[in-house]
Amino acid sequence: MNLLDQLDSFQPLDFTFGHTPVQVEHFRTQQQRGDPRFEYWQHLVQLRALRAALRESQLDQQDLEAEIAAADHWWPVWNRRARRRRLPRLHHRHDQLLVNRRERESEARLHLDCIERRYRHLTGSTEAEILAGEPHYWAVRLGRQLAASHLARTLGVGEGEIAAVMALPVADQRAALLQMAQVLDGAKPLLP
Repeated sequence: MNLLDQLDSFQPLDFTFGHTPVQVEHFRTQQQRGDPRFEYWQHLVQLRALRAALRESQLDQQDLEAEIAAADHWWPVWNRRARRRRLPRLHHRHDQLLVNRRERESEARLHLDCIERRYRHLTGSTEAEILAGEPHYWAVRLGRQLAASHLARTLGVGEGEIAAVMALPVADQRAALLQMAQVLDGAKPLLP
């Protein structure tokens, strides 16, 4: 069995590799933490981009399926060699398009699920109502950024790492800091 056949039969490669639920809930949107309206707003921004990408993908899929049908039925017999080269390439592009679409659909479902669980009360809000909290939002966000910057200088790590830890739920923040302390003390880390 050649390497490509092995990779094709390796089931974990069929997983959906879009953003995970934790990435969607804590990293893609939690930079807006401080005001639930802006967390909700960030989910909406992500969903709008995903909707456009899914629509484009749907149109691309229709075009590609028409191209496959034309290549499969209308190429003359004397051009079989070109047909044998072209059809596998078209089918591969179609498969990749479906994989990419599945990943986008999965991420869109995660955003919708998060909105349903945490922001259902905001779904009837107008844009003006959401934006009314913007001054408070910026005060909280900039305060959090200043705190991350100070912690980064104090601990000697990057601000990105501090911001990532701050985006986690409190219990996970404690676990990450405990892990860091154990590594710095030379102890065996909690995680493998």
